Amino acid sequence: MVDFTRKVDCAVLGITHLAKNSSGRDPLDRVAGSLAFGAVPRLVMSTVKPPDSRAPRRLLRTKANNGRDDGGFEYTLR
Repeated sequence: MVDFTRKVDCAVLGITHLAKNSSGRDPLDRVAGSLAFGAVPRLVMSTVKPPDSRAPRRLLRTKANNGRDDGGFEYTLR
C-alpha cells in the first residue's frame, strides 16, 4: 500500500476496530491486525464514545509522527 500511495501521490484512509479484551492498553497496541497498521501511518486517530449517550463523542490524535500527537475535537451524531 505504501508503494502504491507513493506511485500515485495520494492518501489512504483505513478504518478498523480495536482488538477485544485490550482495555487499558496503549491505543496503538489495540489496533486489530498487524502492528504495522498503527506503526506505518503518519497519523492515527481514534474515536471515543462516552458512557453517557448524551455526551459528545471525541476524535483524538493517537499517533502523529509529523506533528503534534495530542488534542482532537468533540462531535455529536444526529
